[in-house]
Amino acid sequence: MHLFAEVFPIEPAVVESIGAYTVRLSEERDRDRTGRLLARRLREALASPWLWSGGQLVTAVARGEVELMIALDILRDAEPERFHHVRAIEAADAPSPRQLAEFYVLTLPPALRNALDHALKRGGETIPAEDGTIVIDRDIRLQPWAVGGEPALSISVTSRIRHSRDAAALLGDGRDLTGLRVSGPAGLSAQIVSVEGSLRAAREKLLRQRIPDSLREAIRAAPADSPVLRLKNEHGTLRMPANGLGLSLRLEDLAKFGVETERAEQVVRLDPPTRAALIRSLSDVLKDANQIGRAYASRERAALFVTPTDDDIPYLRFADRRTRPAIPGRLATDFLACGPYRLREKFQKSPIRACIVNALSIKSDDFVEAMQRQLQRLIGFRLDIARERQVRILKEDTLDAAVRVVEKEAPDIVLLFLPDEAVAEHADYAKSLTLGRALPAQIVTQRMIDDPDAMPEVIVQLLARTGNTPAALADPIDGFHEVVGLDRVRRTTGDVTTVHAVARIYGADGTFRRYVVRSSELSSHHPPYLLMRELFSQRDTSGKRIVVHVNGRLPADMRAAMKTWGQAIKTHFAIVEIVRRNIPRLYALEDGRVVAPPAGSQLILSDSEALVVLPYALTPAQAPNLRGREAISGRAGDRNHIYLGLTPQPVYVLTDGIPLRQAVESVIRWSLLDYSARPTGVPATVANTDTLAYWLEKGGTFTQDSGDVPFWL
Repeated sequence: MHLFAEVFPIEPAVVESIGAYTVRLSEERDRDRTGRLLARRLREALASPWLWSGGQLVTAVARGEVELMIALDILRDAEPERFHHVRAIEAADAPSPRQLAEFYVLTLPPALRNALDHALKRGGETIPAEDGTIVIDRDIRLQPWAVGGEPALSISVTSRIRHSRDAAALLGDGRDLTGLRVSGPAGLSAQIVSVEGSLRAAREKLLRQRIPDSLREAIRAAPADSPVLRLKNEHGTLRMPANGLGLSLRLEDLAKFGVETERAEQVVRLDPPTRAALIRSLSDVLKDANQIGRAYASRERAALFVTPTDDDIPYLRFADRRTRPAIPGRLATDFLACGPYRLREKFQKSPIRACIVNALSIKSDDFVEAMQRQLQRLIGFRLDIARERQVRILKEDTLDAAVRVVEKEAPDIVLLFLPDEAVAEHADYAKSLTLGRALPAQIVTQRMIDDPDAMPEVIVQLLARTGNTPAALADPIDGFHEVVGLDRVRRTTGDVTTVHAVARIYGADGTFRRYVVRSSELSSHHPPYLLMRELFSQRDTSGKRIVVHVNGRLPADMRAAMKTWGQAIKTHFAIVEIVRRNIPRLYALEDGRVVAPPAGSQLILSDSEALVVLPYALTPAQAPNLRGREAISGRAGDRNHIYLGLTPQPVYVLTDGIPLRQAVESVIRWSLLDYSARPTGVPATVANTDTLAYWLEKGGTFTQDSGDVPFWL
């Protein structure tokens, strides 16, 4: 087997004229903000491309010291409040490979971009649907990278699903669009909450909203009879006329329009050979123009790749030190055979108290009784239902009201019974209602109720969500005491910026220990250092070696604060940043066929960076039967099994204070500890961070500042 990536080296001749410049400031404040603004002004003043990258200015047109001094003097005179502290712009050493790649992507000639668009033939594939057509658009994403000390470029193809008709037309046909997302001018992307009458009586009110001018123009141009939509996104709520707003759909939304999800998947989710062929045709455009070289591949650049073997498969530990390979889809089966690794003493004396929010048309009694019997038979646990609340009309406000009622019982967990077709629309919102209360919630669907084989999976998830440990890692992370997931959300109200932070603390063997929640204003009087001091208390943290998983990039001020606090209490914080969005894909070539890469496959970018394929989901037909490397990779070696035709999205791992090998090992192993029926490709340390962030950004607060239950699972 050979691996290759949709990442390509940029030809040296293309970037040889690019240079970097250092900016000297009289006071080191807002350096990046000043640099970005300076690059913008220099682009305008000197009529040439300028980029702020890696703390320096980058351009392809050499400029003399006098010319730059004159340009800077003009800027200081025109905008003294922004540039008075800029002392000089001076030529620096050669740009880094990443700076070269960033500048190349920024300045790619329009003719080449047009040629790429033509090669993609992005006209859009279609699927017949009720009330119109579902359109799948393909887009090209070019991203800069540095690979093995070389500037590099990734070429990716993304898919967008939309309806051929706008929201107003579909509402006119009587469609219920609640919960779907719309897109519009100024990059608007938001979820539909409700329909609130027509624009005729509301136009002036809508125009008074704090919105971009392009949205205001859309309100003015819309007809008076346009329905008004109440929308929400990460910035809050707003109201817009439905005319001209397109529907941005997910695969799970298509059932609303009479399209089978499995059929749509075949069109939307490109299988490895189809996706690789598309990338090849796009890369040929740039290769023929002598812009890039051949894709990075293990056949030519073996040192840049890690191809996993059977020996790399992690093992999980269950009761009585029994171990089993961590094979996707087999966790519940292994749990039944081996027993739970660790159970909370609390539930050996008292029952698990659950409340039910039931949005199904059937009673929950039979399913609950079956679960109670299984828990008693397997581990001697009892399950008591403290209260059940029926939801007859499934909407956000009825779910909200039901959760508020049952939470008064202070249950250990809330079981949310939802129809299969409602999961996509309501599951995330329903779980977000319990987040701020640090109250675990579990979704139970009609499909789970109808499938007796699903009961062990439900029980494993129930136990994990209530603080038990169904399975731990057979091999702890060597040389570290804990692995901590760090979530943080910044909210700015007026002149005050508040950071909410959650630390999810696991032992080195993957057993969950506790969580800690802290909030702090960020200012000169309240620097991030104080937040770190409260989040990682000296009593609990002093003298330890701790791996910190971060969802996305950690801001520089928080990184510095963590390091400073670690030095003060003799604690080593090893930071592992996990970037999950817009990452180029890896592929495998086996027996002349392009297939999905096995989990654990890596492209090593540097000694501290890698693209990593995490364990990903199998179809139910595959999971019970596969073994070894083929099982954990998500590929079926036996042609009698159904292959899930997708190309997994890797994660981008960056390390600081820990060897790359160990950092990747921790990310892979913790992706097995969310205890879901099938892996999600997300480590438990950073699972559901988007839902958690949404809760905090819209003003939610936690009612508890610590606890011993992983409520985010």
